[in-house]
Amino acid sequence: NRITSGILIGLAPMVTIQELGWTQITYANWIAITGVTAAVLGVLCSPWIDRVGALRILKWVVMFRIGLLGLTAALEPYWGIHQVFESFLMINAVATQLVTVTLIALFMRLCSPRVAASQFAVYMALANMTYSLGSGLMVPLSHWTHQAGIMLVCAALIALMWLLIHWVDFERHDQDLNKLS
Repeated sequence: NRITSGILIGLAPMVTIQELGWTQITYANWIAITGVTAAVLGVLCSPWIDRVGALRILKWVVMFRIGLLGLTAALEPYWGIHQVFESFLMINAVATQLVTVTLIALFMRLCSPRVAASQFAVYMALANMTYSLGSGLMVPLSHWTHQAGIMLVCAALIALMWLLIHWVDFERHDQDLNKLS
């Protein structure tokens, strides 16, 4: 998720400013609107995520993001219609925020109470590192494929995440933590 976010933070201004002719102010304003909207919806959805289950929500939102990125790649000829790429940026921001909220909840559940603060800090540091790695992938990806291809690479990375999610087993994790006590 964070690798893909890092890639998209490099791709979005290339598409909007360089290809679609948005001004830097228009781009910055839209990113601000999507970020605030996503954050507010993330906060409002938190009780729902707790009720339904963070892992279950994560699986569904990750599947949704795979489809969203694939559809956006397929719609590349229509990116010139401002509403198409604007909609992608908004929907992706909200979906990414939901993934972030669910991941943080899951990371907190994985933490052992004795070392929770440092363990959670390690999770967050790794998340930030993968974001930077994603940004760093923009250069080789932009030389290797076109912009819609980069979207498909993002979809593939998120599909890998979806596959890895299925290995999460909290019951076994709880048993392992109890053995350490």
